[in-house]
Amino acid sequence: WSTKTGAQLMRALAPHFRPGSYDLVRKNCNSFSDCALYYLLRTRLEGRFSALERLGQRASTDMLQRFTKGMYVPNQEAASFKTADVIAALDRLGDADPGISEAGFTVASRAALCVGARVTVVGLKNAASL
Repeated sequence: WSTKTGAQLMRALAPHFRPGSYDLVRKNCNSFSDCALYYLLRTRLEGRFSALERLGQRASTDMLQRFTKGMYVPNQEAASFKTADVIAALDRLGDADPGISEAGFTVASRAALCVGARVTVVGLKNAASL
């Protein structure tokens, strides 16, 4: 379980996941989940959950356009996004609370995960590897 709160998670990741920056290949729900897992538990999302994204990131935009019959349109807001950069920023943050303002005030919130709380991870067949 994590000692971090949901509010802390949102404050830590919000600068990296702004509205309008989603991209099907470069910056998607798996990118967010990987960063969230790292922030909360200091573990990474298994590579098998992001294999399609890694393949798509190596492909040219033209190839993706042909493969998706023109349905994929790259989001320029996500063009420079790299999960590794977010992980590095989280490492720099360390155990500091992103909710403590420069004035020293703390934003109160509840724990994101509590002992006994029910959690559903979509697509996970076996939790033993977490």
